[in-house]
Amino acid sequence: MLNMNFSVNHSFFDISGSQAGDLLRGQITVDVEKLENTYKPACICNNKGRVICLFWIKKNKDSFQISILRNLIPNRIRIIVQL
Repeated sequence: MLNMNFSVNHSFFDISGSQAGDLLRGQITVDVEKLENTYKPACICNNKGRVICLFWIKKNKDSFQISILRNLIPNRIRIIVQL
């Protein structure tokens, strides 16, 4: 098991709701059905397969929690929304 020690440079946010898994499925490089309560590395790629954003993700009871470096958030979220 991976013991994660995130720095103060990481931000966390949750994706929740009845369709959270459907939203993430096919968008990230991790099978959301197999996620558990431990962080796994993941990324989002563009249609050419180039990595857009690296992050860590885990599944909580009712949501998915994502940890990402703070300095990546403004630019990467804007790119992801455009996909």
